[in-house]
Amino acid sequence: MSNHLANITTAGMFYVSLHWAAEKLLIPRFDPRIVARLSGGERIDLAEKVCSTTNGLFSGLLAIYLVYVRRDFSGDIIYPYPSRPLDLLFAGFAGYSLYDLGTMALKPRASKDGPLMWMHHLAAFFPTAFMVTELTVVPANLVCWPHHLQCDYSEPAEYEMDSDYVS
Repeated sequence: MSNHLANITTAGMFYVSLHWAAEKLLIPRFDPRIVARLSGGERIDLAEKVCSTTNGLFSGLLAIYLVYVRRDFSGDIIYPYPSRPLDLLFAGFAGYSLYDLGTMALKPRASKDGPLMWMHHLAAFFPTAFMVTELTVVPANLVCWPHHLQCDYSEPAEYEMDSDYVS
């Protein structure tokens, strides 16, 4: 059991360190005028998206590999749980979830996350097959970054509808 706690703690500390690096080293490299206008909550969100994307790629891709390539859940119906790779995956995901829940709790009041985000994290402790859905955070975060940093291409293009094409 202590090995699992060590793995969870290591993963949590990795994401805390990654958040710090994103906050202190990555975000300041963008346009200083835009960065200066970001609220404290928006800066936390941007750093949190780096961790979210990293976790989404790691847990989602590893879950795809374990479930669909290695087929770890097909075969033995009595003892279907292949412990070693899944223990590490669950520990990593638990460490990330604890980091993110802590970050969400510490955000300034104006930028607190809603109940759906909290439910998402609390429900995420279910089977590894659901970790495949973590890949959905990658495109969502890729849209979020330009939106916060006010890049022109983050907004969908608007076109006037030509009346000749409307029936």
